[in-house]
Amino acid sequence: MEWEIKQYNLKTDIPKLYEMRMNRKEGEPTITTDAIPTHYGLVLPKEADENGVGLYGMLSQLTS
Repeated sequence: MEWEIKQYNLKTDIPKLYEMRMNRKEGEPTITTDAIPTHYGLVLPKEADENGVGLYGMLSQLTS
């Protein structure tokens, strides 16, 4: 099984990003996804729902 670590942003953080963009003053730098937390994890392709697995949790399981 090939597992690829991917970078993602939580759906719950996206509205915060849009709000920051809407409140940005003219002339200020463009607000990008760098303004919200970035997460790293795996998507297991064989899972029916393709649930993401947090990288920290996966490392904890491997090192325990």
